[in-house]
Amino acid sequence: MIVKMVWRWKRSVKNIIEAILFALGRSVEINELSETLEIEKEDIEKVIKSYRNRLEELNNKLEKEYNEFIQEIIKLDPLSIINKTYEITLKQEIKDLYIDSDILDRYEIKALLERNNTLKYLYESWLEYDFDIHKEVEELVQEDINELCRGYVDKHLLSCKDDNKYIVISDTLEELNYYDFCYRLKQKYGLGEYETFSPLLVKEILDSGGTRYLYDFFNEMKDNEQLKYLVDINNFNSNFYNNIEEKILPILKETITREKKQKDKEER
Repeated sequence: MIVKMVWRWKRSVKNIIEAILFALGRSVEINELSETLEIEKEDIEKVIKSYRNRLEELNNKLEKEYNEFIQEIIKLDPLSIINKTYEITLKQEIKDLYIDSDILDRYEIKALLERNNTLKYLYESWLEYDFDIHKEVEELVQEDINELCRGYVDKHLLSCKDDNKYIVISDTLEELNYYDFCYRLKQKYGLGEYETFSPLLVKEILDSGGTRYLYDFFNEMKDNEQLKYLVDINNFNSNFYNNIEEKILPILKETITREKKQKDKEER
């Protein structure tokens, strides 16, 4: 299709070859081009050589400008060099971007070569986009933190013999929290508005002496009229509500009894 369009407009042989090379990523075989366009291989090789020479000229220009820039940086005091690290990094990335490039056509290369300081021009163009690199870094780092956090939680929960009890309590607290029943509980333990009651958080609350508080909380929830109403109209999951009396309160009561025995033993 590209070849037909080029011939239709009667462009020069040189432009035809360069258009195809650019459109196909310059990976097309010379023999294939020669047969398709009925052009001598030598002519095609000249065009390719010409393109590569211009690209090499651009790379040499960028390399020279970068080295000159670095020589000026070296003359600065240490603090000024530190303040220039962003510019140093970006200019190096820009310089390396166009080595063996498949993203520039002949006129783009010529336009860049015509600039007095191509590297400076490209760097300043980047700055004009007002790209929020801090936001980008924040998002990438946050992904790693989230993965690290999941590993931390999984590791510490796996070390718990009674991990199922933490999950049962956690699931019910999350359902209660959805309907804003955990406001005072979150206040007591300094939890943010959007923090969740993960199984590990439940374990930390219990380990820090919060068993009695949680027991009283769930005991209150069991008799809460508003909660009962939500269960009756099928808004609140009845399984979670039933877990309060059938599983959670017995678990917490048993834990309170065990903790009391341990305390009495230590006081003797």
